Formats: sequence, C-alpha cells, structure tokens
Amino acid sequence: MATFAIALCCATIHVSFATAKIHRHVATHELSEAESFGFFSEPADYWKRRKRVHRNQLQRERGTPLVPLALEHGFGWWQVYFEPSFGCPFEERIGAIGDGGKWVCDPYKLRKQDGKPAPPCLVYSVGSNGQADFEQAIHDDISSACEVHTFDMNPWEHYTKDSMPPGMTYHVGAIGVSGESYPRKNPSAFKEWMAQHHMGWMVGTKKLPDFAPARSIPDVVRELGHAGRVIDLFKIDCEGCEYATVREWFGAGVDIRQVMVELHWRDKEMARDFHEFMRSMGYVIFHKEPNTVGCRGDCIEYAYIKLSNEFNRVE
Repeated sequence: MATFAIALCCATIHVSFATAKIHRHVATHELSEAESFGFFSEPADYWKRRKRVHRNQLQRERGTPLVPLALEHGFGWWQVYFEPSFGCPFEERIGAIGDGGKWVCDPYKLRKQDGKPAPPCLVYSVGSNGQADFEQAIHDDISSACEVHTFDMNPWEHYTKDSMPPGMTYHVGAIGVSGESYPRKNPSAFKEWMAQHHMGWMVGTKKLPDFAPARSIPDVVRELGHAGRVIDLFKIDCEGCEYATVREWFGAGVDIRQVMVELHWRDKEMARDFHEFMRSMGYVIFHKEPNTVGCRGDCIEYAYIKLSNEFNRVE
C-alpha cells in the first residue's frame, strides 16, 4: 500500500511538472504575440533572437559610411541602404512572375486551415494601370473570401477591355491629401495615333479630366466602413506618388498589417525620409527586390510588416 502511494505521488508530481512545463512554454509565446499584434506566436528566446538581428542590422546601417558620389543614384544607393532586417518563415511571392508580383509575409495565415474557414481578409491595392494579376492571385491562391479594393486615378476601361477579376471592387480617384487633386497623364501622341487606327482600346486613349480628386486612406476606410478593421495587405505602386502621400496612408481608424510598395528613385533625402517615417510607424522590412528591367535598378520593391515600437527600438 505504501509503495502504491509513493508511486501515485511520484506520478502526480510528474504530471504536475509536465503541465507546468507546458504552461511555461505557452506563456513564452506571449512576447512575440504582443509585439507582432498577434501575427506571430513564437518562443521568447526565438523572438529575442529576431530582435537582436533586427537591431544589429539597424545599427550597422547607422554606421555605414556615405556612398561615393558616383553611386548616389537609385541603383547604387539601394544597394547599400535599408536592407531587410526581419524574415518571414513562409513568405510567398503573390501575383505575376516579374513586374507585378509582390512578396507577402506568411500568406498561409489568410488561408483556410485544418478544415477551418479562411479568416476575414481585407486588401487595398493602389495603382492598377489595368493590371490585376496581384488581385487575381489573392482570390485564387490565398482566399476567395478576401475583400479586395483597388484604387486608380483612371477607370478600368481606360486601360483594358478585359473584365476585372472576381472579388475586386474598383474605385476611381487618387490616394493622397483629401480635398486636393492630382494631375492625370493623358494620351500621348502614340496613343492618339493608335486611336486613329482603331486600336486605342489596346493602350487606353480616352481623354479624362486633367486632375483626379484625392482621398486619404483614413477617409477611405471611413467611407467604406472599414475603420478599425485590419487591412491585411496594402499594396501601392503609384509611379512616384509614394513620397508625397505616405503620411496620408495612416491615421484614425487605419490599421495596416503589411505594406508592399515600389519606390521610384527621386533623391536620397526623399528615400531616407520615407524609410524613417515607416520605421517610426512600427514597420520593419522583410523583403527587398530591385526592378532591374523597368527602371534598371532605380525602382525597388519593399515589403514591410508592422511590429510594436518596442521591437523597433534601437538601444
């Protein structure tokens, strides 16, 4: 009887120890969950290692000497500054091969898993030019439950006769300072010639008003009833407007988890200001891809994910 009691006591202690160990293991995920707003759930030691890598990279860049004057152009400057400092274990390139596709951090989290339905998903895509491979891939490769909104200065039919992909809602207008208007690019001489030869539909020749009205993203989310909702993916390619409009992407009611943006070279001051502002908003770079064909390296694709200011802090 005494032997049985001792065995039972030891078994109870073993179970209690194992339970406590499991609880401690679960508890160690709290840091990553808190500093990623629930997107990552990783052991604390793993997450702290991520933070060290991130902070070391930022400190290295702060100590980087100025590039030679001959490299103070996009292709040279991007080669030296603002490298990714964070990694997503299951990132994927979503959309067309080549120009148009975007790197997305762990899109599997937006898909249905283990028989469970896909979670709510909201996507904003700014800048279309009649190309919708990214939106199509969101629908086909990630989740048909994603709500996708595309914004462009010109109507869809201005660019193409093709139908829009399913699940995409198209909005005409510029993204920027609400109440302002931004200039449109109207048909070139070549496009006018194409129109005269009954091929205008191939290049988009319809003349539109010279200016497009603009709205800020805080105004957009309010108008669409998205205030307070997480915008899972915010993709923007607006041919240089990113520098003037970046501060209009954020504000009351806006919660963007990932930003995919193509930066078009203007000068180093504008490029540095853009990145420093994104960092001040809590965003870290997880991918960087040069556009070597369209811009010969002077345009570059960046992908950011939002983490807490505590993660971003450099000591």
